[in-house]
Amino acid sequence: MTPNRSAAYLEYMTRYIHDFLDIYVDIKPRPNMHMAMHIPPFLRLFGPVRSWWCFPFERLIGQIQRLLSNHKFGQMESTLLHSFLRAGNLKRWLAKPDCPTVIKECKLLFDKIYSPKVPEDHRSDGMHADDVGTTSNTIPTSLRLLLASSRRQIITRARVRHNGVIFATSKTHVGNSLVQFYPQDNRSMLVPGSIKYIYEEHGKFVLAIQRQLPADDVFDPYAVYPHFPAKLYSSSLSQELERVETDWIYAHYARWKVSSTQSVVLSLSRILSLNSIQFLDLVGNTESSA
Repeated sequence: MTPNRSAAYLEYMTRYIHDFLDIYVDIKPRPNMHMAMHIPPFLRLFGPVRSWWCFPFERLIGQIQRLLSNHKFGQMESTLLHSFLRAGNLKRWLAKPDCPTVIKECKLLFDKIYSPKVPEDHRSDGMHADDVGTTSNTIPTSLRLLLASSRRQIITRARVRHNGVIFATSKTHVGNSLVQFYPQDNRSMLVPGSIKYIYEEHGKFVLAIQRQLPADDVFDPYAVYPHFPAKLYSSSLSQELERVETDWIYAHYARWKVSSTQSVVLSLSRILSLNSIQFLDLVGNTESSA
């Protein structure tokens, strides 16, 4: 989130509400229109909306409302708020040095029961060691062309975990196979692709990726929206495989097939790269001067 993005949101929302009320003269302004104008200060204070939105709480409220409660409908929001505050106070108390030893023993039990079950990494390359590998006697032709040596057997994986992120082959899970990567670790170039194979090489796992082909000679309708980093690509993947190390992966991406020949690609990175920030600042300064 940048100041220019926050300012752009305010400009677009103001224009939208103004034009909406001019077109639909019989409709009165709604409260959410007023609330939408208060979002820019929160963007500047707390960052992207996903950092402070209430969707997880609303989803939990929906689950609670489906439970049997003797037909008593209480204040779900206040109940969640009080529970959240109690849990926060308990965590703070458990972290204090003067917390009684017997309570700290209980904390160990709580952590075993309620903490997320994230497997520990036992390998230097950060790969999850519990993934089951398979030894392949017949190496696919496309993968054999990628291998430097004349190997007859390889160890493959359906999925691996690297730095807490799960990567999988397209046959195992399409969503986890879609990644943006730096080809040959070239940090000035970022391309999308789909993982077809995961194999072991010199004690670490390497990804064999099919690159998402560009949409040639087609107008990209998303190019005029610099604050929405979507891009139009071809729906086809390259037949050639590229060798990609896990450290060359930038982020996952979402893919929406809008037609038989075209797909929309949207990066799912939670970090805005420095180049993107400089580009957005340049756009914002150009619009201001115009």
